[in-house]
Amino acid sequence: MTDRPAQTSVGAGHELGERERELMARVAATNYLQSWLHGLPGPLVRAAAAGIVWFFVTLISDLLAGSWFRVLESEGARLGLLDDYVGQLQEFVIFPLLVAFFFWTPMALMRALADLDSAGIVQVTEEDLRWLEHELGRPSVRVGLVLLAILFAGVIYLTYVGSPLGQYLWLGNPGFALVKFPFWVIHTYVAAYLIAWVLVTIALLGRLFSTERIVNIEALHPDDCGGLRPLSAYVLALVWFIGLSGATLVLVERNYFLAHDLGTSPFAFSIHLVVGAYLLASVGAFFGPLIAPHQRMAAEKRRALSEISTRFRMVEDETMAALGRGSSAEVQEVAQRLDAMRKIYRVVYEFPVWPFDPRVLRRFALAALGQPVLALLLDLAKDRVVVLLR
Repeated sequence: MTDRPAQTSVGAGHELGERERELMARVAATNYLQSWLHGLPGPLVRAAAAGIVWFFVTLISDLLAGSWFRVLESEGARLGLLDDYVGQLQEFVIFPLLVAFFFWTPMALMRALADLDSAGIVQVTEEDLRWLEHELGRPSVRVGLVLLAILFAGVIYLTYVGSPLGQYLWLGNPGFALVKFPFWVIHTYVAAYLIAWVLVTIALLGRLFSTERIVNIEALHPDDCGGLRPLSAYVLALVWFIGLSGATLVLVERNYFLAHDLGTSPFAFSIHLVVGAYLLASVGAFFGPLIAPHQRMAAEKRRALSEISTRFRMVEDETMAALGRGSSAEVQEVAQRLDAMRKIYRVVYEFPVWPFDPRVLRRFALAALGQPVLALLLDLAKDRVVVLLR
């Protein structure tokens, strides 16, 4: 491992926990929603607290508003909230998890980077932290996210209230939809912020793994990822949530729009758009943050192979010279060196160039594709059971 220049970094031995908390305080300051629960210890506690609070807020508001506007139970062709398992999955599972991920994601990334920094693989300097604060704390970013959230919440309102879907669904009640409007604004803001965070993460990792920075990738690390497994574990957790969201979108498409022959209506466009965004997000959220580490790992591998190749040619020239001199002992010695270099070359050729192994890749496929497919199969099985029971 090469020597590292003396720079202020996130990981500093026994000070890692204190430094990490300081870093998260600065990240939380870039977003007022993050600062609400910043006093709670640990990313999981903070995320769980946020998700549980949002679950109860949603539950209480839905029950009170649903009772007031009489949309809890089905009436005629309109499906009530208590009979809509897809709506319940969105309201009481997906949206609380979305809020929980909003609080978990920044802390989890900082913890992964702190692990890499303390292991001597990358350096997170004070300049990197200032850059991160600047990118996330820009007023234009905040205003843009708020405006986008309000606009998309308006699209959702029109989709449920102003379309033919409204007569079939509890969300189509104008009064109840108006109560849900602030929730849709917050949900959209949180989702957009997470997307912005992933984009900033990609840029930040591009800085940390650039060719101008010292990166000590451990090719023979036992994690089979060059020592970068904390990064792949972080992005895999994101993909699990995105996959669960995708499964919900599949159910929304099938039970809300396709079931009422509204799949080709203009009002279904927003849902189709979100489904398309999910397909891109599931791939982008996993591979996007890992591109910069991959490029650096590949560059280090090419450099090592190039050095071995250069030395191999030098030893090869020595072999030819020894043959010319007719010295069998010298030829045998040089031949052994050539054989050793071939073995080293084969070992280096097997070095990983992505910060994940096949097991992580299988988990990605299961998270991104397996969950939506499983949800569709279970929904089809549910319909089949209903038909048999009749």
